[in-house]
Amino acid sequence: MKRFLRLLTLAGAVAGAVWYARQNAEPQPAPADGEWMAKPDLKAVADPPEAPPESVVSSAIEGAPAEEKPADDLTDIKGIGPKYSAQLHGLGISSFADLAGADPAEVSASFDARADVEGWITQARQRMQA
Repeated sequence: MKRFLRLLTLAGAVAGAVWYARQNAEPQPAPADGEWMAKPDLKAVADPPEAPPESVVSSAIEGAPAEEKPADDLTDIKGIGPKYSAQLHGLGISSFADLAGADPAEVSASFDARADVEGWITQARQRMQA
């Protein structure tokens, strides 16, 4: 039994030595500049604002005064986020008055099924009355 234990101890020692030699023999990848840097935290970035319509750009270039409408923050309405707001601006709806006067069927044709266009119009009408 003593011989078996000695043989087992010797086999363990040899296995440990082989493992240690392999760990130290393989080159460890070093950072390019010699310093370790943590990965930066990723943060959400807002979509860039859309370009103004071509008519506004051309009239501004020619020096003619551009027709200005009051632009409300449509994201104040529950259910409208930055993307839906950009889509509404693309349809020419940039204020609560524009949204309150819009046809629900025409507006909802431009949005997916999740968009509560009728609710948006109702909220815009309530804001116009207040």
